[in-house]
Amino acid sequence: MVQIMDITISGAHRTKEINYSLAYLGYTRGAFQAYSEEMSFHRSPWWRRQWALITLMAHHYKTWHFIWTAAKPKKEGSIS
Repeated sequence: MVQIMDITISGAHRTKEINYSLAYLGYTRGAFQAYSEEMSFHRSPWWRRQWALITLMAHHYKTWHFIWTAAKPKKEGSIS
């Protein structure tokens, strides 16, 4: 028998993990869409296109690092 009102720590953690994953997917989709729009402007100089790619990758890394550290389960006895 499943108790619907009983929210376990693991269940709450899983929900948080799913929410972070969805947020990350939404962010990545938006970032790639912005980058593809930048790339569709063919007259932009090479350095502008390269800078757009570097910026996209930097944001990608920062976002993934934030989500990974936020979604990781905390160790027993750790504060926060």
